Amino acid sequence: MRLVVPLDMADVDASLVLVAPIDAQDATGKPNVVLIMMDDLGYGDLGSYGAPDARTPNIDRLAREGVRLTDAYANGPVCTPTRAALMTGRYQQRYGLERALTLADTQAILPVTGTSLPALLRANGYATAPIGKWHLGYKREYCPLAHGFDEFFGFLEGAHDYYVAGGLYENTTPVQPRGYLTDEITDRSVAFIARQRSAPFFLEVAYNNDNGGEWLSRNAPFFHRKGTLWEGGIRVPLIMRWPGELPAGKTSAQVALTMDITASILSATGTKPPQSYRADGIDLLPVLRGRVPRIERRVFWRFPPNASPDLTPLGRQQRVVRAGHMKLLVEGGHFFLFDLAADPGERTDLAAQRPNVVRSLWGLIQEWEKSVDEERTAAKTPG
Repeated sequence: MRLVVPLDMADVDASLVLVAPIDAQDATGKPNVVLIMMDDLGYGDLGSYGAPDARTPNIDRLAREGVRLTDAYANGPVCTPTRAALMTGRYQQRYGLERALTLADTQAILPVTGTSLPALLRANGYATAPIGKWHLGYKREYCPLAHGFDEFFGFLEGAHDYYVAGGLYENTTPVQPRGYLTDEITDRSVAFIARQRSAPFFLEVAYNNDNGGEWLSRNAPFFHRKGTLWEGGIRVPLIMRWPGELPAGKTSAQVALTMDITASILSATGTKPPQSYRADGIDLLPVLRGRVPRIERRVFWRFPPNASPDLTPLGRQQRVVRAGHMKLLVEGGHFFLFDLAADPGERTDLAAQRPNVVRSLWGLIQEWEKSVDEERTAAKTPG
């Protein structure tokens, strides 16, 4: 059983690599799952996604042995929203987690529901652990162990120095790092896998620095970067590898979000949520296996003003719907319409030419906002 960790690109936010399972499954026949989530990785920063200068042989190997998705997205343009969607399998707006949490955020947390991804997997007999970044709440009662993980090593905040001590935890106990943090995360991930012999496992490996690339990233062929809802801020690499179950060397244009990874892991592991569980994500496996055609869908984003003042343009609210290959981006009072099939770089605004499409897509955004906001409000209402 081997874990291939991309050490040469471990310094990356909301870009995703899924490895499921790793070369083997446990004695029960259930697949082991490793999810590698990397921070601030640009869409074009990997060799398999067109990088002309960076060598990423281990990640490129995953692409050769699995399925590389071209139209995958982070649920949000910054860390906390994306990670909330992964844990819940739902739009993060339903929980009011639309911006990156800071240490001052004592009330904005991911609620403990008992139906998080790790909680559901643990109920199905899985050993569970996140190693690395959490960024979904700073209090002990909202730490990874409260959400269904058996053990935890890492940091609770949004970023961490690679060498400086402080802010690292083993479960809920502060610990001192033994060296370079990237190596520490890798070593502990390998050790967790080596210990798991009696039960299947789910391991989330979350390196520091989950959305589109930051300042120095290569987001080509897309425009803009992290903290925006332009393609460069949310379109991310996604590779899924499952020997014997998913084809090798395949490329898929299926539109996928972070919360779809949640649904796909539950499906792959045979984990059945309770009837009360409601998912927004879809199981990608039938499409990637070639058993059903590509699913046409509508997907939504919202990034509130001042959610990240140094990143959000002029503090404007941003909203997006992608329906098929058409994308409506509403930034403040400005409407932009793009045909992503013909114009992936979002350089040709079609809003003035196709006002009926703008009106239709704007109506979809309003309906979606009403749905997620009503649910969030109801969850906060006593009784």
